[in-house]
Amino acid sequence: MIRHIRTLDEKLRDLKDCICSIESMPNIPETEKIIADYEEKNPIILKIRHIPHLKLKIPPFDLTQALSEISSIYKDNDFMPLDLKGIAYNEGGNFFHTIQGLHTSWNSKALINYIPESKGLWGKEDRELAVINYPEYQPIASKLKSRRPFLQDMKFYKTEIWDSLPYITNYIMENLCIDFSNMRRTFLFKLNSKGLINFHNHRLMPWENYAGPHDEGIIHIPLITHPESLMLEQIGDSHWIDLQHYSAGEAWLFNSYMNHAVDNTKSPIDRLHLTIIIDFSDKRFVEVIERSL
Repeated sequence: MIRHIRTLDEKLRDLKDCICSIESMPNIPETEKIIADYEEKNPIILKIRHIPHLKLKIPPFDLTQALSEISSIYKDNDFMPLDLKGIAYNEGGNFFHTIQGLHTSWNSKALINYIPESKGLWGKEDRELAVINYPEYQPIASKLKSRRPFLQDMKFYKTEIWDSLPYITNYIMENLCIDFSNMRRTFLFKLNSKGLINFHNHRLMPWENYAGPHDEGIIHIPLITHPESLMLEQIGDSHWIDLQHYSAGEAWLFNSYMNHAVDNTKSPIDRLHLTIIIDFSDKRFVEVIERSL
């Protein structure tokens, strides 16, 4: 479904966090080489660079079994509020950010994290905070001096939640990822009824002056959702938006390199979903994408 941005909820019409188009990303020589090398080794990302939503062709997901597992850890007040608008410096954030305040619609539990805990470190500066506050868990990234850390510099850990969800985690490893070393941060997310997340992208944050590589595929599997819960992708630099509802139990790869948003403002219920992040170098993941194109 294609709609003009002016038809969206007023809170979703702001594109100030969308720095530039894919074709004009600012960069520095060191990161240009990193990006070029990654794209040469993983050409699948060039095939999907401008595809906003891709429904993955994988075996059926047992929604009943997944929800049964999640019920054992699902405590609404035990989810961590997500810092999707930047952490204020006096509250532990980094000094260089320009956006402050919790994005209060979102909450999470991590299955895989930068630290072996299900809470903590989810925000626009999450990598930097992990390196600063937990250098013992991030020995490679903590030694970087010339640039910010990228995913290939980070270490990832199963949290206590991972082993609590055997059906879900086995499904991920059997159908989406062949090598756990290619797994990235993975979450159970709750988006409140009437909530949203504004347009942004994952290649360049507002306070950054060079882009990062497109090195992660982000998969959504909704567990509880509503037809009015929509994923939004900006089409190029235009004011036209590609909207898609991801139904419960379906697996979708959405394009985090493009400017995107989530609209739950017309939904009468909270949206509960898995977000699974996998490096594009994983052979099984690439096979799934190729099969789904």
